[in-house]
Order: sequence, then C-alpha cells, then structure tokens
Amino acid sequence: MQRRLTGKEPELGAYWHFDQAQNDQISNAISTQGAHPARLIQNAHLVPVPPVARYLMPGEIEKDKLARQTSAQANWERGNYIAAYRDYQAALDLSPGDTQIRTDMLKALEKSQIRAALLPFRTSNADAKTDVAYITTQTDLSRNRPAYINWLTPTTLQFALYDQGVSKQSSQQELIDAAKAWNIRIIILSTITENTITKSRPKRESETAYLRLENQTISDSLRSVRYNNITQNATATSQATLQVIDVETGRILDNQILNAQINDQIEYADYSGDPYALWAKRGSRYKRLITQEARFLARKELKTDHGSSPIFS
Repeated sequence: MQRRLTGKEPELGAYWHFDQAQNDQISNAISTQGAHPARLIQNAHLVPVPPVARYLMPGEIEKDKLARQTSAQANWERGNYIAAYRDYQAALDLSPGDTQIRTDMLKALEKSQIRAALLPFRTSNADAKTDVAYITTQTDLSRNRPAYINWLTPTTLQFALYDQGVSKQSSQQELIDAAKAWNIRIIILSTITENTITKSRPKRESETAYLRLENQTISDSLRSVRYNNITQNATATSQATLQVIDVETGRILDNQILNAQINDQIEYADYSGDPYALWAKRGSRYKRLITQEARFLARKELKTDHGSSPIFS
C-alpha cells in the first residue's frame, strides 16, 4: 500500500502504473499470458503528479533499515549502547513489525540505562512551595526523559541519601560520593537564590451578616456586622542555579540559571471574629453564612500548585 511495486510480488494479479497511456490503453506491468490492459473511457485522462517520495520506491526502506541495523551492531561492539539503541529504534520505525529489531533494541536499552537523580533544591527559606516545585520538576523530567535515562524517584533518592548519611545540604563532593555508592551516573544540583512574592493592593467589598452569639437563639434579635470580600493578585518569582554533574568524572556537564514565575488570584472573605457565628437572612429565615459563602474557607496565600505552567524554564 502507498508504495511502488516491482511487479514480482507474490499473488499479485495485475498492476497498472497509470503513468503513461498509448491510444487510451494502460499496459498491465505484469507480463503474464493473458494480462489485460486497462482502458481510459468517458474522457478520463492522465495528469502529472509530484515526484514519488524515495520510500515509495521498491527496496529503499529495506536499504535504510539494513544500514541502521549495521550501524547499531557496530555501536554495540564498541560499547556505544545509547547510539546502538537509537539506531535500532530508527530501524524499527522503518519496520514496526520486525520482532528481532525490537528485541535487539530493548537489549541495547537495558545496557545503556543511566541512573540520574535530581537532588532536592537547596534554599535558606525551604517551605511547602519549594517542595512542590521540586516534585513537579522531577515529574516533568521523568515524563519527558529519553528512554535510556532512569530518573530516581524522590522517595528512592531520599532513601539513598539517608543510607549514605548525607542530606541535600551536604557538600558537593559528599553528594557525588553518595551517588557513586548507588551507581547514579548523573546528578543535578540546584540552589534557589531568590524567592519573592508580590501582591497587588487588595480590593475590598463590604458585606453584611448577622452575628449569633453562643446560647443565642435565632428568635432573638441578632446584631448585624460587616465583613469584607477581598480579591488580590499575587506573583511568585524564583531564581535558581543548576549544575548537571557527571558523577564518574566529577565534570560539570551543564551550568545554568533557571527562572520561574507563578501568577495567581487570591479571593477570600475576611472577618476578624468566628465566621461560623455569622448568619445570613433570606426573607424571614436565617442560614449559616459559611455554608453559602465559600470564600470564608478559601486560602489567603499564593497557591502551591502551578497548573499547567512549568515550574522552571
């Protein structure tokens, strides 16, 4: 399908090229006795088409697949297992049903596995937001990783550090030595150097509620009080240094400055007393206000999640 044929394919009954006609006749490319030509009728005619892509020509896919396999085998023999894995993967793309190539590719992948670890961010002001940023970045790395990179999960890494008696605040050499003990080839060290939150001027809308004191019944005359609905925009910005280190050689493979920004809108109801003592009047009936006004239970700080935006870029 969607390829030129040679005309020698098994069980091929007929093959009309439709690239040229002679006296409205299209010859059958299979030169078997009794092969019938096709005939153009009712003003049908042939038109030029774009050049045929190389992979539509017979033998071209097979040629490239063999070249990829040959390169993969050569890389395997030299110990370049990642390159072998990529070659086998390219060969498999050309022939998805080839089980032998798939087997060879998986063997190369197993040999090329590199353990890597993103160490928890170092910061003098550690808080829940930093932890969320770390977990999110770890998740993004794992999701977008090449298949031969085996990122340690935060839990496994925490156990590895504990097992070697080090923490994220230990010296760089101590962390490298601990990684060696766990056969970790690549580590990423990152230090948060700046972490600020700015908020806009709060917008206040005053509302009325009724205060019901302890032991007071609804039939008693309830005192009206005021509370505020507050809307505020908040922006958190962070900056971090990042180093990618080859544990085996101690060489710094990459050194970058990362920036992050989170924008959020905070909206909550503010009352200095007990919000559960506030009631709303609807006609002649009273209802506890907090069951109707969700903003009393809303957060007053910047959210710690980041939605679909990246934590660092």
